[in-house]
Amino acid sequence: MYREWEPPADWSVETTPLDSFALQSKEEIEAANALRDIEANGIYTNPVLIDATEIEPEYMKDAAGKFMFAPSSVVTIFGESGTRKSFLLQTAVGDHSGIMVQLESSAKGVRKRLLNMKYSEIATGRYVFPETRAEVLNHVKLWVDIEPTIIGFDSFAPLMGLWGGDTNQDQDVQQVFSEVFHPLRNAGHCVVFLDHVPKNPKNNGFAIGSQNKKAQVDLALRVDLDNKGSHGIYITKDRENIYEGRGIDYSGFYGFLELKEDPLRAVIRQFDFDDITVEYQREMGIIPKAIDRKVKVLEVLDSEGPIGKTALFKKVGGNSDLFDKILGELLKAGKIFIATGLTKQGTRAKVLVSLAPILEGI
Repeated sequence: MYREWEPPADWSVETTPLDSFALQSKEEIEAANALRDIEANGIYTNPVLIDATEIEPEYMKDAAGKFMFAPSSVVTIFGESGTRKSFLLQTAVGDHSGIMVQLESSAKGVRKRLLNMKYSEIATGRYVFPETRAEVLNHVKLWVDIEPTIIGFDSFAPLMGLWGGDTNQDQDVQQVFSEVFHPLRNAGHCVVFLDHVPKNPKNNGFAIGSQNKKAQVDLALRVDLDNKGSHGIYITKDRENIYEGRGIDYSGFYGFLELKEDPLRAVIRQFDFDDITVEYQREMGIIPKAIDRKVKVLEVLDSEGPIGKTALFKKVGGNSDLFDKILGELLKAGKIFIATGLTKQGTRAKVLVSLAPILEGI
């Protein structure tokens, strides 16, 4: 195994030629060449040496008081029309006296809603309604020099329209990010833009158009409206692991987007699966399929004993990839065993699934 080459403490390009060292390996030569380049040129940045604290969210508290969005980040909130995305963005901006770039409504069009939200005149005092690309770029030029805040864009499609671009083209999408979102993010702002999904989306992980949008953002939230009238919040991308340890399930389910009246505000309520019974969750239609099937796996094993993986999948149903993830999580949590062996009926299963000796909830 090669050791990492470290130069002597008094080594420098000016005083010590590389040829004076007996470099023994390719890795040592590469390290020495790299160090010589670093010493000779001032164009490089070593991210490891940057004195920076961990990124912590500072904007948009949920109902439990946990912030959702971080500074110096780009966030997208996407979903079908009527899923309260605009309420969420206007609440986030209003709570922090931020800036709103309104591209789908006029000042008169948003006035009534903002009156019902009952924010101060300062909190609603930084709305802009640009009609050209030049206006947007002038705003960006101004905002990179102000104190960091939250800046909302409602929404992506009309913004792209000002650029004359196509939301399905990576190059066009990249241009908007490069000229608008990223300069603001680099200036310390939390940039949040709204986006839409197709009417019948095949993939719920990103919005309509180029996947480049998801690649460029730091955080992506999807809002879904189910047949019970609940608006579910799903985390579909979390580059900085902000939501690590917040109890998100396989699907990214976080909680629900609700509206509070007088004053009118959007509220994100994280769902606590320990608070109510699984039966109640099913009855209300608010339990995500991944959690429901996780429970179903344990119920089948509890009632039928050791069973082959294929037979278990037929009883649980759903997507095979999700089923494998569920088994993996239950195995990691010590809830089940997976091995080769005999079922309760005495038939041999190549992949046998059984409950662990002690089952204490899910």
